[in-house]
Amino acid sequence: RIWNKKLDSCLKTFGMIQSSHDQCIYVKRSGEILLMIAVWVDDILLFSNDNNAKTKLKVHLSKYLKITDIGEARHVLGFQLTRNRREKKIWISQQSYLEQVLKRFNMDQCNPASTPMLASEKLRQQQEPSNESMKDVPYQEAVGSLLFAAQVSRPDLLYANSSVSRFNNNPGPTHWMAVKRILR
Repeated sequence: RIWNKKLDSCLKTFGMIQSSHDQCIYVKRSGEILLMIAVWVDDILLFSNDNNAKTKLKVHLSKYLKITDIGEARHVLGFQLTRNRREKKIWISQQSYLEQVLKRFNMDQCNPASTPMLASEKLRQQQEPSNESMKDVPYQEAVGSLLFAAQVSRPDLLYANSSVSRFNNNPGPTHWMAVKRILR
């Protein structure tokens, strides 16, 4: 918390404005120059269309904080970044994260499904168990892992994930099978 307050003060001193939508984002515009920072705990991603502006900010930060520039970001919060500077394109992938999720839920050797959910599948509350037969099934953990993937790089999973998350409090075997299909 103390480090975050110091960083916040340092960025604002440089003229960065904290986003009202996401407190982890700071922006500074100066004519055609855009400088943007994303902060996650003690990791900082710096984006700009001007290398000189980036250098000035790094120098400013290093006056107040001990920082280490590890170069271009390749892995951030469980996803990979691939950049083509010439074409001005960035790709996001969560392949390694998703492989870890599949291993965690013993689904890494399964056959893939063509869709996250069958169109005919209707999950109902009546499919919930009346006993604790599902108490050792990592249902909520799997649903949460899928939600992260859906929010970052797999929007095709959102509807199916929303459907299974309705049963987080008391999932039944049918609901678990639906989660396993999404994993496939």
